[in-house]
Amino acid sequence: MSKIFPKNLLKIFTNIIFYFIFSISSGKECADKNFPGRPSDCPMLKYLCERPLYKDIMSRECPRTCDLCDLFKINLCSDNISPNGISECPKFKERCNDKIWGDFMKKECRVTCGTCKQFIYDLKNRLRKQIKNED
Repeated sequence: MSKIFPKNLLKIFTNIIFYFIFSISSGKECADKNFPGRPSDCPMLKYLCERPLYKDIMSRECPRTCDLCDLFKINLCSDNISPNGISECPKFKERCNDKIWGDFMKKECRVTCGTCKQFIYDLKNRLRKQIKNED
């Protein structure tokens, strides 16, 4: 069987599936904004997507150009829950920027601490690098 299939076939299929999952846009239309009757300026301004000064406005106005359309953003981004089935995150929101608790809170309480977008971005980049390295 190993002569027919490459050793890491499962890994390749897994990467392909994850890549397609994160490439599909959400149920609501994900489109760049534009003035009525005019094409969007977003493609021409793509280089601003990752610049700190413009990142916020570009993500709001040009989500498609900046590659921010995700199907599972809501499902993947949530506060973790405790064994009793309830999230304790909102109760400890002030700890999101705490020296001691900050890193833990940002991983466990993504919605409460507002770290969802970064989580999705990191996931997509990790998958792209993995797929690129497989080639």
